[in-house]
Amino acid sequence: MQTTITSSTNSEPPIVASFTGESQSRRHADLSRDEVLAQLGKRATAKIDRIQLLRDAAALVAETLDLEWCAFALPSSDSGGFVARLCKTCDVLEVRDDVDEVVFQLPHTPDASMLSFAIASGKPITSVDLPKEQRFRDADLLERHVHCGIAVPFVLHERTVGAIAAFSSEPIELVETDTRFVETIASILSISIARFNAEEQLTRERRLRKSLMQNIDSLVVEMTTEGEIVSLNSSAQRCTGFDAAEIVGRSFVSALAIPEEVAPLTEQIEGVAAANADGDFNGHLLDREGERRPVRWRFSLVASNSTSLIVATGTDLSETLSLKQELNRTREENLTAQRALHEAKQEIEKGRMATAVERTQPFGMMRDDSQGERRRRPRRLYPYVQRIAPVVDGRIPTIDDFFEVRCRDIAAGGFSFLMPRPPKQTEYVAAFGVAPALTYLTATVAHTTQLEIDGKLMHIIGCEYTGRVDL
Repeated sequence: MQTTITSSTNSEPPIVASFTGESQSRRHADLSRDEVLAQLGKRATAKIDRIQLLRDAAALVAETLDLEWCAFALPSSDSGGFVARLCKTCDVLEVRDDVDEVVFQLPHTPDASMLSFAIASGKPITSVDLPKEQRFRDADLLERHVHCGIAVPFVLHERTVGAIAAFSSEPIELVETDTRFVETIASILSISIARFNAEEQLTRERRLRKSLMQNIDSLVVEMTTEGEIVSLNSSAQRCTGFDAAEIVGRSFVSALAIPEEVAPLTEQIEGVAAANADGDFNGHLLDREGERRPVRWRFSLVASNSTSLIVATGTDLSETLSLKQELNRTREENLTAQRALHEAKQEIEKGRMATAVERTQPFGMMRDDSQGERRRRPRRLYPYVQRIAPVVDGRIPTIDDFFEVRCRDIAAGGFSFLMPRPPKQTEYVAAFGVAPALTYLTATVAHTTQLEIDGKLMHIIGCEYTGRVDL
């Protein structure tokens, strides 16, 4: 029975021409087509390059239909459209190194290409006379003197993701079974394309996850549900002191837990694996040098179709605790210094309530040795020894630079002391309190008063506080 393929001239022509029979001159039998489908099915599930798989499939379609050109189209990663590849069927089947494959961008308008028309329609399309085709005009095929052909799109979830096609420069009779055969091939390839896309997406996600793991400050350790370490990021490697090659494959608990936390940590990990619920654990990490580092862990189960992993995200608390301890020490030192200053102020206030006449003079001082001092009220004299050190050329003194002087007076705004000679420096540092909780205050010489004490000429050096220093 003669097969008739018509091309409509209506405004909305049929995408696939109607078939009334099958040709008896077909070169390949149905059994051969079954073999082609079986062979393609095996190749579609094997590890093969996407382009190579589609090129081989297009060549098998063209050979089975006795067509000399084969082609396929896939989305372009650059332009957002589709890129087509066209070559001679014999070049692919003969596995020639010099395959003359033409790669070109498909037009964005459906009426400018047969492949574009099939992709836009989402349905198979055949054409028996391309030069007279009314639905589209394919300049690339006409340039190669293509006369007829078939194109079938790849459809995934109602979305077209490419197409496969075969063409001939000679008139060829195509029947309905030919279209169904190519549709079957396209369905197999659509599933393969979905697998390729999923694998590429998974690879990108894994690469992104690995990049994030290596660049975050938190400790990240991946392990199996049995607790065997699979990977750890750079922060975890720095904290533990282990390289990935040294610790991957070992038990998380036996490698990193301190002895007294082995049981509760094991119970925590097993609970996360069994209940598929996140868990927290505040404990310690035993690093390679045997040092215990305080760590706050959070365990999460990440499950996929093929495997499940427990991700442990940790925060090293060593620096935080060290800073807290340093802060507490500083606070204690400040409190001690404040108590010492408070006690000194209390003594000063007590001294202001008495007169120099009511007290015996310490160190053999004369009762009238306060004459000539610049004071508004009588002073109380103290048998007190003060440690001071001079500030030379702006250099803060060391502990060894301090020496003892006889203190004359202590007040909230300054202090005074006795020296046999006038001071050579104008700045001093005085130590207040009891070791080791000493407070060091800087002071500037405000005045010097000369008097005679026990027949010796002495100088009273009065100083005003200017600040505080740490030695």
